[in-house]
This record gives sequence, structure tokens and C-alpha cells, in this order.
Amino acid sequence: MNNELPRTEHQLFSELASLCLSPGYAHTIAYFCFRDNLIQYSDEVTPDDMSCMSSGECLSRAEISTLIGLMIKGPIDYTIPSPPVMQDYIIRTDQLLAELHKVMSFEPFRGQDWKRIVDEGHSPLQDGVVFREPIFHGGESAYFFQYLDLAERKYKADNAWLTANKGFSIEAAQSVVRVAHELQCEKLSTQLAAMQQLPPSEWSILPAHLLTSAEIVKRSGIAQHIVTRVLDAFALPTSEINENFTALSEFNISNALPLLRLNQSEFLLFQPYSLAEAFMNPPSTG
Repeated sequence: MNNELPRTEHQLFSELASLCLSPGYAHTIAYFCFRDNLIQYSDEVTPDDMSCMSSGECLSRAEISTLIGLMIKGPIDYTIPSPPVMQDYIIRTDQLLAELHKVMSFEPFRGQDWKRIVDEGHSPLQDGVVFREPIFHGGESAYFFQYLDLAERKYKADNAWLTANKGFSIEAAQSVVRVAHELQCEKLSTQLAAMQQLPPSEWSILPAHLLTSAEIVKRSGIAQHIVTRVLDAFALPTSEINENFTALSEFNISNALPLLRLNQSEFLLFQPYSLAEAFMNPPSTG
């Protein structure tokens, strides 16, 4: 086995970070969410339709969250890239993440004399670093709906505190998260139809990820001020640049605060699943 890899995890992470700050990269992330987070089928779902989810060909939600976390490290440019530029972003991202996947698998073995180590009675599995790759690329802990149901049970006894200190109940927050997911599913279909009437230079699935408080109020029937407080609780401050996210193992604030604020009432939500996770394990209780 060749233990010497041409690039380290740090080098790949840095290159990926630079790519994610490219003009219009938000549209690339929206594309990955559509390509790899959805199961596309015609009449009925078949095993082949779902095969991509476990084949290693799709980006995991953790990988997409990494892209989001790197993108917010600088000002976000929402200009739609030209088709060739967009394709270049997609190809380079796939290549970097694939290489990063391999490096994470082999990094623990880099430069090690494993014959000597094994002869001394040690096992590579005794070092926790070998589990970083399977943990990062592993499946999720629960389904979207399970997070919603479990969170309601988990925080039911805290409703009085939530209402007094946050301005919303756990049931209201649950409804907002659920409606956000429903709206995005509907918008994806609408945006795909709308793109058929546009020239390729204007193709983007990003509009399907836009979310307004007014839409949630209309669908949920919850008062505007309560919806606003729920959204604010999971919205990334506009001044936040995720400066602590310097490696895959470091804290990525976009997981805790997945709503990217565009203005006072409009947000960008790439992965509703991340919102459900944050709802289950909120960033703070203060």
C-alpha cells in the first residue's frame, strides 16, 4: 500500500474553501441539494431510484453542509454563473470531495510503519482518528419527521420557559419547521417547471430554497410575530463568518443556524433536514 498521498486533508479543505467563495457558488449548492438530497422517480419508487443514496455517488448531507459552512466564510454573491462556470464548479467540487473522502480514509496510515506497529501488538482501530471518515460520511441519526416528533416530546416540559424567554411554544416551532419543508418541496416542482421557460443562462434551482415569514404565516395560521421569533432563533447573524470552521472536525455554525438571512423577512434554506436537526438540538437555550 502506498501510504504517501499527494495532498493532505488540510490542503484539500483549503482549496475547497476557496472554491466555495467563488461568485455565484450558492447556485451550485442548490444544485447539489436537488441532485443528491432528493429521490427522483416517475410513477413508483423503485430500488434503482434509491440506489444513488447508498452508492457513494451522491454527496452526503454532511458534505453539503460543509460547502454551506465554507460559503458563509465570506460575502455571498448570488449572481447566476454561466453554464460553463457552473459546470466547472460542480466538477471541481465533486473531485475535491472525492479526494477528501480518500484522504480521510488513509490519513491515519500516512507515514506509519504498520508492520512494526502490528508486530508490537497494536491495532489501527485503537486510534479514534480512523473513525473520522465513517462518522463524517455515515448516515443520519433519524428521519426528518422523527426529529420533529422527538423534539416536541423532549421540550414539552419546557414550554413555559420557551414561551416566556423565546416567545414561542415547542408546538409553534414544530409547525414552522414542518411548513418550511412543505413549502420547499412545492417550490422545487414549481421552479423546475419555470426553468423550462428560461434560457440556460438563467437556470437555477436556488429560488426554490427561498423562504419568507409571510409564506409560513399563511400556511400555518400562526401569528406573524411568533413565526418571526422562531425563524430568528435559527437564523445565522449577517455578521457571522464561521471563522472557527477551519477543518472538518471543527464546529460548523451553519448546522446550528441553517437559515441564511437575506433581509428582515426572507431567508435561504438549503437543507430542511438541517433545520429539523437544529430544532432537535438547538444552538443554545440562553
